[in-house]
Amino acid sequence: MTAARATWSVLDTAFGDGSQFTACWHQWRNDPQRAAMLHYVGIQSATDRYPWPAEVARFCQDLGSGFHRILLDDGQVSLTLCIGPLQSMLAEQALQADTVLFDGSDAAWDKWALKALAKLCRRGTLLRASTPGTLPAALLEDAGFCLNTPAEPQAPTEYRYDPRWNLMHSRKSHGSATVSRCAVIGAGMAGASVAHVLALRGWAVSVLDACAEPAGGASGLPVGLVVPHVSVDDSPRSRMSRNGTRLMLLHAQRLLVEGLDWGHTGVMERRGAPEGDLWHPMAGWIKPGRLVQEWLRHPAIAFVGNAPVRQLTQNEGVWTLHGDQGQLLAQAEHVVFANAYGCRELLHSMASTVELEGDVLAKSDTWQELHGLLSYGMCPADPQRAANGMWPTGPVNGDGSFVPNIHTLQGLLWFAGSTFETQTAQVADIAEQHRANHARLASLLPEVGAALAPDFAAGTVQAWSATRCATHDRLPLVGPLQTNATPSLWINAGMGSRGLSFSALCAELLASQMHGEPLPVEAQLARGLDSMRARRQRRTTTETQTF
Repeated sequence: MTAARATWSVLDTAFGDGSQFTACWHQWRNDPQRAAMLHYVGIQSATDRYPWPAEVARFCQDLGSGFHRILLDDGQVSLTLCIGPLQSMLAEQALQADTVLFDGSDAAWDKWALKALAKLCRRGTLLRASTPGTLPAALLEDAGFCLNTPAEPQAPTEYRYDPRWNLMHSRKSHGSATVSRCAVIGAGMAGASVAHVLALRGWAVSVLDACAEPAGGASGLPVGLVVPHVSVDDSPRSRMSRNGTRLMLLHAQRLLVEGLDWGHTGVMERRGAPEGDLWHPMAGWIKPGRLVQEWLRHPAIAFVGNAPVRQLTQNEGVWTLHGDQGQLLAQAEHVVFANAYGCRELLHSMASTVELEGDVLAKSDTWQELHGLLSYGMCPADPQRAANGMWPTGPVNGDGSFVPNIHTLQGLLWFAGSTFETQTAQVADIAEQHRANHARLASLLPEVGAALAPDFAAGTVQAWSATRCATHDRLPLVGPLQTNATPSLWINAGMGSRGLSFSALCAELLASQMHGEPLPVEAQLARGLDSMRARRQRRTTTETQTF
């Protein structure tokens, strides 16, 4: 490992009991010249499970097939567990490994599997035998691996990826961003999460926002639910939200105070007949504003408030961001647009001077502003009696949501909502939105709805509202905004009503694209969030809104 690189990536083709990961992790910790980030990708068969290493066991409960990212050591060690058949898991990777730990005894290694492995290597990648066994020397050499002369007689067998042929240009340029300066436009969950992951990799990050303080928009909601989306066919949205939820809870556990800023309470989803209720153990509630503050609390991050960006110009590889009066706000080699609906006008203003990805402007024209109002009030002094003994101890969602017993400066509060409006006239009618929230609450939890009916009728219920940004297909846009080999403009926007489920995952995905790091999800899922994905017709189905 070397400090000259922002990240170091290890691909372990037989994760097994995790002992090799533990050894690599401790080696990284004790190396004064270590890279800023250690990425360790471990592949394990779904049918061949081992006890997880003690250091990671608490994060590995109920892991199903697919990719699972776990952050350790304050986010500077990234473990990606890939559970499934070897060749399938190799096909879903998109990285340039620095080190490969190779299980030569696995019968799955044929010509095609080794060629798939070679695609994940850069020239100079070291391949080491991770388990005793006969290495397929001829097949390895045919795939571009050359045998290294051992430094000592008893040294393990080691190969180096150094093919006789020239590598494709796309492989050379994969993740070619150099650690430098980055300006992030937007200080909500989307922008703060990106700033945080880049700072961990050694970037100097400026975060600019039109509001005076971070989380001044939709990310400033008092409390939100972190709960996975569930579908009968386990759709890509469901799989991504499941991964994003787990990752978000890891961030909360590391940065926030449980019981005050967040709670790993689980969430009960009321689905009605015939499905019945669904309990989500890997779910809970978070105060997003607090998480945004903690994400930005890094010495490499500078927040600039009251700084709406109106223009970008580039000179000799450096972007200059200008304000209302043309004043200089920041300069950086890379820029990330994370200001939701606000980036649309800015992108259009740049179209005549900057070559943007062909469809991005057309996609931005289809975005919607979605207004939501959250109703809240003081918890009854005796909630058990007030709701006929049915006052929930934790969050409940379904058609609407209810989050009780949240500690605030005002006291112990409950929250219900939220509305989902596209018409300005409806947004202005606060009383009608409160009535809509109460109607949903009465359907979701009849006893609670009845207990709180006097508060709604008396007009003592308070409101918090903001506007979310939804894309053409209700999935975020993550990735480059330019089609050239070395993009410097990026986007991470359009979280809609699922910012708490997607923002941490999307930040990891953007960092992986910039650096050529391992993906946090399978490649086919990552393509569903790609900023350059084709525009698709939006479905008209109704989805649960938890703001």
